[in-house]
Amino acid sequence: MDISATVQPWISQPFTVAISLVALTGTYVYYTSSRSLRSPPGPKALPVIGNIHQLPMEFQEKAFHEWGKVYGDVIYTKIFRKSMIVLNSLEAARDLMEKRSGNYSSRPTFVLMCELLGWDTLTLMPYGNRSRKMRKWIQDTFQKKEALASYHHVQLREVSRVLARLVVNPAEFSTHFTTFSASMLMEVTYGHRVTSDDDFFVRVADRAIEETAKGGGMGSRLVDFFPILKHYPMWLPGSNFRRKVAETRQLVQSMINAPYDMVKQRLESGAWPSMIGHLVEQHLHDGKISAEDEADIRGAGATIYSAGTETTATVMCIFILVMVRQPDIYTKLQAEMDKFVGFERLPDLEDRVSLPYLNAVIKELYRWQPPLPLGLPHMVSNNDEYRGYHIPGQAMLMSNIWAMSQDESFYPNPEEFNPERYLDPDTPSAKVELMNPENIVFGFGRRACPGKEFADTGIYLMVAHIVATMSIGKAKDANGQEITPPAEFDGGISRRPTPFKCVILPRSSKAVDLIRQLELAH
Repeated sequence: MDISATVQPWISQPFTVAISLVALTGTYVYYTSSRSLRSPPGPKALPVIGNIHQLPMEFQEKAFHEWGKVYGDVIYTKIFRKSMIVLNSLEAARDLMEKRSGNYSSRPTFVLMCELLGWDTLTLMPYGNRSRKMRKWIQDTFQKKEALASYHHVQLREVSRVLARLVVNPAEFSTHFTTFSASMLMEVTYGHRVTSDDDFFVRVADRAIEETAKGGGMGSRLVDFFPILKHYPMWLPGSNFRRKVAETRQLVQSMINAPYDMVKQRLESGAWPSMIGHLVEQHLHDGKISAEDEADIRGAGATIYSAGTETTATVMCIFILVMVRQPDIYTKLQAEMDKFVGFERLPDLEDRVSLPYLNAVIKELYRWQPPLPLGLPHMVSNNDEYRGYHIPGQAMLMSNIWAMSQDESFYPNPEEFNPERYLDPDTPSAKVELMNPENIVFGFGRRACPGKEFADTGIYLMVAHIVATMSIGKAKDANGQEITPPAEFDGGISRRPTPFKCVILPRSSKAVDLIRQLELAH
């Protein structure tokens, strides 16, 4: 007889009970201790509505910044029944979203954007296997040195086309910048070359993004806080919201599906070099692709376009606005360009290390008006403790990038556009790294923008070539008086300047010749 078989149950039973008691005790201690911790400070909330009545419809980052002066850099607030933590400092953002990224990398549920409008993109996706899969695809496309180097000719070609359009139609500079960023991303992602400002795929995508923004943006509609409203009957009064959502959803689906379908169709005739073309070929089995893989590939493509186009164009429009308002900065830029590059050629990537003032201007563009002042919301996956405060699981976490960009300990007189702040040789190296706005505007942790280097390179090339070839000045009114455009910006998710007038002209006939040579070379 096997004695162990008889004895084992009697040994294992009390052992199992003991382990269970330890686990339950640990859970109880953790739960009660976390509940005993107080929440971070914040404005007093009202029953049911929370703090929603204290938030403006636009420029909420400024309201959070003002709250920070009273409550500190970590603020607790409630939007209806939803807990929200606002981080107003780089230190807090790094402590949570980078050092504890495993708990702070998910996204809240966006009922309007995802369920109703159909934005099935990595940008809005909860953290998990699917998001890691799509992020790896995008990282392979936009972070490998070999891949980035292969895109330089595309970027330079699109730069040359913007310069040519500025010579012919400078008043439409905002449209040209949107086409510039859209063209680069469309070609790398789908292999489609945009040849006009009225390109079909660009037009569909722009309409989808524009109508989505009009719909209130992420998390700003009541349906995100009361999901039952998504079932509101179309025939009842007040259902205009549902009808508008249905119309916008068609645009969103066209944006996601049309370029993907174009790639698949062209693949039937042979290879189609692009990120999406490569992924489709990689996942084809017996001439078919699974529904799951197809949805992921579509979403990856839409992620790149929707996330990258608006931000790059916004930074370029801010550049023009600042140069019109502060011509002394533009004069210094051109003096540096003329000294290190000269008049016989146009700048290239290799010239960047020789243009410190231009690099400082780009940094200040990122800082002065961050293109996404509140970034994109994260979600806290599980209860946590930070600085003795209880951080509740499932809370929305907002990184107030604009407030970080206004930190006077790093940026004295932050309201001023001042590139010289990055050029002080006496600044300690540790502070130089901390005050680099590139560490803020591209996001944090596992949700940081995977296309950061591609976007930054495109902005550098565009700024450098405009400096080398164009004069920028103020427009004049009917009385011949110069018009200084106000520093006013849209109050939506992104921070593009409100439309303004200016004068953009070629610096010389030699500059026009160089632009033509660049076009022919690419």
